[in-house]
Amino acid sequence: MASKIFDTQQWRVICDTEEDQSSATGLQILAKGPDGVTQTFAATIDSNTNRIFYDVAVAELTDVGDWHLWPKTTISGKIAPGDPAIVAIHLEGT
Repeated sequence: MASKIFDTQQWRVICDTEEDQSSATGLQILAKGPDGVTQTFAATIDSNTNRIFYDVAVAELTDVGDWHLWPKTTISGKIAPGDPAIVAIHLEGT
C-alpha cells in the first residue's frame, strides 16, 4: 500500500537543498496550498545531513489537495529559494 499524508496527521517536511546550509540564516519552508495562499514556516537544519526540516502539526496544512512546498534560505546575504515539490494531502478515511 502506498503511503499517504492525511489531513489529520503530523508529518515532517524535509528539504535537501544540495547546498551547504551551515552558514545560512532565515531557514524557511514555504507551503502554497490548494487555495493559493502561501504560508511560511521557520525551518531547522539537521547538521548531520545538511537538510532543513519542519515538523507539521496536526492543525497545519490540513486543506485537502496539492500543496507546493519549497525551501528558502539566506546565504552570504543572498536569498536562495529552492525548487518546489508537490505533496498531496488526503481526507482521512479515503
